[in-house]
Amino acid sequence: MRRRCRATWQTLTRSADRASVAAAIDWLRAGRHVPGMAPAPGESACPRLTAATVPTLLPLGEVALARRFIDWLLSLQRPDGGFASVSSDRGSLIGTAHALGALLAWQEANHGTERLAAERAASWLARRIDAAGRFDVSGCPPTSIDRWAAPAIHVTCLPPLQQASIKLGEPVWQNAVQRAAHHLRGSLDWACLPRAAHLAAAAAGAWIELGEQELAREIVLGYGNFERRNPARPPICNAALAHFAEIWYRLAERTRADRALACLQSRQLPTGAFPAHDSCALRGARGRESAWACKHFLDASLARVQTSFEQYGADLPDRIDPTDGRFRAVHAWRRLLGPAATIADVGCGSGRFLRELAPRFPATRWIAIDPSPLALEQCRAWGECRPGGLLRIPAGDAEFDGAMAIESLEHSLLPERAVGELCRVVRPGGRIVVIDKHRAKQRLSQHEPWEQWFWPETVSAWLARDCREVVARPIAHGAALQPDGLFWCWEATRG
Repeated sequence: MRRRCRATWQTLTRSADRASVAAAIDWLRAGRHVPGMAPAPGESACPRLTAATVPTLLPLGEVALARRFIDWLLSLQRPDGGFASVSSDRGSLIGTAHALGALLAWQEANHGTERLAAERAASWLARRIDAAGRFDVSGCPPTSIDRWAAPAIHVTCLPPLQQASIKLGEPVWQNAVQRAAHHLRGSLDWACLPRAAHLAAAAAGAWIELGEQELAREIVLGYGNFERRNPARPPICNAALAHFAEIWYRLAERTRADRALACLQSRQLPTGAFPAHDSCALRGARGRESAWACKHFLDASLARVQTSFEQYGADLPDRIDPTDGRFRAVHAWRRLLGPAATIADVGCGSGRFLRELAPRFPATRWIAIDPSPLALEQCRAWGECRPGGLLRIPAGDAEFDGAMAIESLEHSLLPERAVGELCRVVRPGGRIVVIDKHRAKQRLSQHEPWEQWFWPETVSAWLARDCREVVARPIAHGAALQPDGLFWCWEATRG
């Protein structure tokens, strides 16, 4: 059994982690946000919030909702490439930057090109940066965040523009990013920003994306020092707390981030939403539900999983013994498919199973799928590599003859949806194999709080929705010749 990364969490806490994520997503997709996301139920849709939510939805597999938001955003794009707010026909710097980020995320997910719209938005942003690196806000709406917020917030425009330069191949935009970053870095005391928590968090997050982790850390520490010197100030809103949790994970401040996330979970309402401020949750009142808090909570939950694997990935095994019961089960499953089959290993990690399978089945087209670019680099010798995960498999419907998920389902924040996604990408008559651990053994283990092990009948029921001939059986692992009940193998034929 692979080494565990972190200390044991109570079973109740683990269940709450997964339930909180699922409830937050259900609240987002409950249909109140037409045509875009509104900051709170009953308010008008906000283009900036809508655009910021698209990159959150895609890794969670919420493609249909993201598509709806993209369509609405495109209807707001001005002829000059900028994106207007609902209340004004003028282009907004930060609104356009968020829209550009949404378009790039959509394009990267292979759900549509939208290249022209992204190019126009990036060009509009770049034209607003002068030769000295200053942003021109003269054409922005008077009441927009571009005008009333401190100039430091303009750094949030730079990561999408930098991504556009790389993905769309336009070096002029990168030059604009470098000028603006140089100006902003040198003209402001980043440890003494105006003390709006959400602005400080947004600025820190932008600097992290630009590769300036130490500057981001300086901003976060500066804000914390300010809070301690001003104890009479109201506590920060839940949206800012969730945003800081994500930033702490990215800065490897896991203890702080875990505390912030646990605090947010304690404030989550029965609807799945989060109140704008903690006072409503403490009183048990519904209060004003905050879509920004929900979005940033999901971002923090995703960051916790991602950064854990980045930090502790070296501890994970990169080889599997061919005599191991898990490999024998996969090998036998593979022989049921044709010699030239196309098979996806979803959540492949460093490719320890592909390393042994590819030489044994040389005519097979192997597809390695994992969210970690570093892990995929180790798989290139064994097959085609695609960045992605169980909740958003980068493949068309019925593209594969077979799909395998070996000890990856346990890491999915939404395992039921992940099984449905596995079924989606396998053709009728194709085969699926899942290997993971028995729920009864989980309480004896040290593992991450989001991990979930499974009752055999639970995964069988999920597979049976789209498959026939579902079989679940215990398998041996390691040097053992007989199963001990820890590992289970589920096989199914796509209906």
